[in-house]
Amino acid sequence: EYSREIESLAQDNVTYYENVNNTSQKKVNQYIVEKYKNRSINDYYRMNTAQSLLDYNFSAVLILILSLLAFSPVFGMEYESGMQDILLTSKKTRKNLMMKLLGAVCFCFCIVTWFFMVDYLSFRFICGIEGLNMPIWSIQEMKNSFLNCNVAYFILIKYGTEILGFLTIMLILLFLSSIL
Repeated sequence: EYSREIESLAQDNVTYYENVNNTSQKKVNQYIVEKYKNRSINDYYRMNTAQSLLDYNFSAVLILILSLLAFSPVFGMEYESGMQDILLTSKKTRKNLMMKLLGAVCFCFCIVTWFFMVDYLSFRFICGIEGLNMPIWSIQEMKNSFLNCNVAYFILIKYGTEILGFLTIMLILLFLSSIL
């Protein structure tokens, strides 16, 4: 009902903006009509557990703490021995540098993937996530979403984006570790 209400309001706006020759607002409202057209929920599930999984961020805090503890001292041995200045000047040290970076990326990817798998499986078996094949806008807080993917695909997108974010944070920590 909410989607039909928004669709009818946007359709009214399309006719209004068409009458006043405002093409940009007409296109915006046509886009809204297209996104909200034919939205219906045929099956009803308990979607509060899926919403809880999407809102759960405690593992992200743990990953940040582990990243800070794991990646801050990566280049500590070079600074202790005074070899940080020749780190990039020889082929062997460049190779070791690349191995450290590759190892750090693999470690970060494994830790983040492990935490997200534990989170998902915990929510799946303890809380009983239902309706993963439902559209993302069937979750109450995502009802205004323009996406037309299902909940499971959105969870994968969320985890993939967070993995990229943590890899970026890890690379920043490695860069700070190398210059400080």
